[in-house]
This record gives sequence, C-alpha cells and structure tokens, in this order.
Amino acid sequence: HHQLVDANAAAVAAEATAQQLYKQLVDANARLEDTEEEALKAEAEADELRVKLETQWNAMKAMEAEKEAFEQEAEKEVVTLEAKLEAQWKAMKAMEAEKDAFEQEALNEVGMLEAKIAALHA
Repeated sequence: HHQLVDANAAAVAAEATAQQLYKQLVDANARLEDTEEEALKAEAEADELRVKLETQWNAMKAMEAEKEAFEQEAEKEVVTLEAKLEAQWKAMKAMEAEKDAFEQEALNEVGMLEAKIAALHA
C-alpha cells in the first residue's frame, strides 16, 4: 500500500513535470514562430529597401544619361553656332573687301574723270 502511494505520488510528479516541459515547449515554439515572423518581416523590409534603392539608382542613371545627352546637344549647338558665326564673319569680310575694291575703282574713275576735265580745261 505504501509503495502504491509512492508510485502515485511519483506519477503525479512526473505528470506535473511533463506538463511543465510541454508548456516550455509551447512557449519555445511560440518564441521561435515570433522569431521566424520577425526574420520574415526583416527580409521583406530588406527586399523593399533593395527595390527602392534599385529604383533610385535607375532614376539617377536615367537623369545622368539625360544630362549627358543634353550636354552633347548643347555642345553640338555651340559648334553649329560657331560655324555660322565664322561663315557670317567671312561673308562680312568678303563684302568689306568687295566694298573696298568698289571704292578704289570709283576713286580711280573719279581720278580719270578729273584728269580728263583738267585736260579739257588746259
């Protein structure tokens, strides 16, 4: 009889221990699930950040390309303008030379006329 009481007590104690261990296991599982959830959340946030960074990077690259294209276009325009200015300058110089030649010719003709008039008066 005494042994039965002891065995019963031992069984009750063992059951209590088992329940405590089970509770600890449930707690540990819950913590693990929380940790997994946190890890998944962190991973999702990292992915989101990666996407944002990539988008930012691509936008920056696009802006750089646009700026380069704009600079090249501006450079082309400057070159074109310089060529136009040079052509205008040359045309102006040519017209000046023509005018000088015309004036010279006119002066020569006036000189000849004056000489003729002087010859007439003589």
